[in-house]
Amino acid sequence: MRLAIIAILLACSTPPTDLDAEVDVASGQLGLVRQVSWPGGGTELTVKLTTPEGGPLLDNVASGFEVWANGVALSETVVQVDREPLGVGVTAILVKPESTAALRMSQAEELKRFVLERPESEAIGIFLWRSDVEQLANFTHDRERIAAKLEMLSEMEPADTPRDNVEALLAAEAQVALVGGRAPRGMRAVVVSGAEIERLPPSRSAIVVGTAQATSRMAEFASYSYYRVNLCAGQAGEQLTIKVAGAQGELPVLLAKALPESAAAECDLANMGAGKRAYPERMNLVFTDAQRDVYNERTAALSKADFDLSVQLDDSASIAASAHLRGKGTLGCERKSYTLALDGAGRHLLPQSRTDEFYLLSMCADDRYVEQYTANQILHELGLFPLAFRLVEVALDGETQGVYLLLEKPREEIVRDGSGMHDVMRRRFETNPPADYFESKFSTGEFDAAELYASAASSLANLEEQIDLDRYLRFLALMTAYQNGDYIDEIWVAASEQRLSGDTVGLWFETMAWDNDDLFSECHYSGQFAFVDPNELVYCAEATIDHFLLADPVIYNRYVDSLEDVLEQWVPPDRFDEAANATEASILPLLAKEGVSAAMVRLVADNPAAIDPLEAQRDVSAKLETLRGQYRARHAMLLQRIEAYRGAQ
Repeated sequence: MRLAIIAILLACSTPPTDLDAEVDVASGQLGLVRQVSWPGGGTELTVKLTTPEGGPLLDNVASGFEVWANGVALSETVVQVDREPLGVGVTAILVKPESTAALRMSQAEELKRFVLERPESEAIGIFLWRSDVEQLANFTHDRERIAAKLEMLSEMEPADTPRDNVEALLAAEAQVALVGGRAPRGMRAVVVSGAEIERLPPSRSAIVVGTAQATSRMAEFASYSYYRVNLCAGQAGEQLTIKVAGAQGELPVLLAKALPESAAAECDLANMGAGKRAYPERMNLVFTDAQRDVYNERTAALSKADFDLSVQLDDSASIAASAHLRGKGTLGCERKSYTLALDGAGRHLLPQSRTDEFYLLSMCADDRYVEQYTANQILHELGLFPLAFRLVEVALDGETQGVYLLLEKPREEIVRDGSGMHDVMRRRFETNPPADYFESKFSTGEFDAAELYASAASSLANLEEQIDLDRYLRFLALMTAYQNGDYIDEIWVAASEQRLSGDTVGLWFETMAWDNDDLFSECHYSGQFAFVDPNELVYCAEATIDHFLLADPVIYNRYVDSLEDVLEQWVPPDRFDEAANATEASILPLLAKEGVSAAMVRLVADNPAAIDPLEAQRDVSAKLETLRGQYRARHAMLLQRIEAYRGAQ
C-alpha cells in the first residue's frame, strides 16, 4: 500500500484577519509562525528552524540568533532567545482514498492507530481529498468519533481527477490554521495519507515519512525546532530581520502594533520568558458626559442599542470601546450585564484567549455569584463549555459595581474554534403552547439548521448520523447531577458541514452548555413539562429531543451509562470540591477590595451585614460549603438509584 505522511508543523496562528502583523512567513530554514504582544511594547515571536531539507534541527542554536533593526544588531539586553518545545495543538488528517476497498480499510486502520498514539488533548480533524477537499470530521478530542469517521473510508472511492497536490495541501492547512486562534502556543500539523507529495507549497517546511514514524517525527519537531524570541525593542510597524549563524535565510519580521494601554507598562524579558502574563483585575468603564447621557438612556429604556465608552484595565490608559446591555430575563437587574467590544487588536484578557469582544456578566440571578463559575469549570473539562472565563471587578466611572464574570462571546468563539461552521443556535422555550425552538446566532444561510436538527432529533434511524448523541447525553447527565432546575434554554448548538455518509453531505450538531446558575433547585414550571422518569435518574429534561430520546429504552440505558460515568469518573465529589475551592480562591480576594462587597446588591439584600467584606467572604464561603454538601449527597443518591435500576433489569 502506498502511504506517506507529510506533517506541516506550525505554531499557533490564525489567518491575517486576526493578526496585527504578518506571520507564517519563511526564509530558507527559518519560519515565523506566531507573534503576540506583551505589556510595555514587548513582543513574543515563535520561530521555526529546520534543516535545509525541511526536517527538525536537533542542535540547539539559540546562541546563534541575531535580531537586526535598521541595520544594527540588537543586544542581549533587549532580546532573549530560548529553544522551547511546543505543547499539544491541532492536527488535520488529509486522506486521499486508496484505489480499492481493501486498501482503504487498511488505510483506515493505520490512521486509527496513529490517532490513538496522539495525546487526548490534541484536537484532530479529518479532511477527504478527492476532486476537492471536504470535511469528514471537524476538529474534536473524541477519539471514538474520529475512529468511526475513518471507518467510512471503505466507501469513499478516489476521484478520477483529484485536486492538485499543492492545492489540496493548502486547503487542509488553511483549516488547521483557522482553529482556536493564536493565543495558545501549540504545534499544528497536517498529516497526509494516501499520496506522495512531490511539490510543496512555497514558504512551507514539510517532512515526508512513513506512517509508523509520524508520531516520533512530529515529536522531534515539537521538541527541537521551535524557538521563543522575546523582544523589548523596536517600534510598531518596524521591519526587523532575524538571522541564525549557519542557517540559510534571513527572516523578515514586521512588528505588531503596540496596544495603547501597554505604553506605560514595563517590558519584562524575565516574565515573558517564563510565560507569566498578568491579567487585569479591574475593568473600569469610563464615559464622557455625552456618552454617560446615552448610557443612562439605554439603561432607563432597557435598550440593547450600542453605546460608546472607554475602558481602563487596572491603571492602564483608556481604550476606546463600544458596548450594549445584554440578557433576557436579567436585563432589568440593577447591576447590568454587557457585551463589550474593544477597539484595535485582540487582547489577552483571559488565559489561552486573544479576542476583542467579551461578555461582562453581573451574575445577578446566581445565588452568591458562585454557581456558574463552579459549574463551568467542570463543563469545560467535559468538553461542554469551551469558553475561557474568569472573575473581575467592574467599575463605572471609577465607582465599583462589584464582581463580574468575564468570558469570551459564545458565537464568535464557537465559529473560531470549529471548522466548516455553518450555524450557531441557542435553544429557547415558550410555554404557550409549550415548545422549544432555536434562535439563530450565526448562519451562512446555506441550510435550515433548525429544521435539520428537528428532523434528526426525531428519527432514531438518522439521529447519530447528524447529532453528537454521546455529548448530548453527557450534558443531560451533568444537568441531572447538578440538579439544575432550568436548563432547557441554556444550551447552544453548533452545526458544521461534513460528509455524513457515502454520498451525503450535511450538518453535524454539537451541544454547548450555558448559564448554569440554577444548581440544586426545583424544576421550573413545577416540572409540568419535564420528562417523567420512574427511576428518578433524569432531572428537569423538558426539550422535545429529551422526551424523544429518553422514551427509547436503548438510548435511556446509554443515558444511564453516561450518568454513571459522570458520577464515578468525571465528577466524583472530590472533583466538585476542587471546583468549589477554585471558585472560593477567585472570588474572596475580589470581595476584600474596597466597596466591592457593598456593590453585590443581591448578596446585601439577603444579608445586609455582607456590606462588610469579612461578612461577605464568610457568607460566600458558607454558600460554597453548602454546594459541596449538596453535590456529595446527590452524588450518593444517584449512584444508589442507578444500582437499584440495574438490579431491576
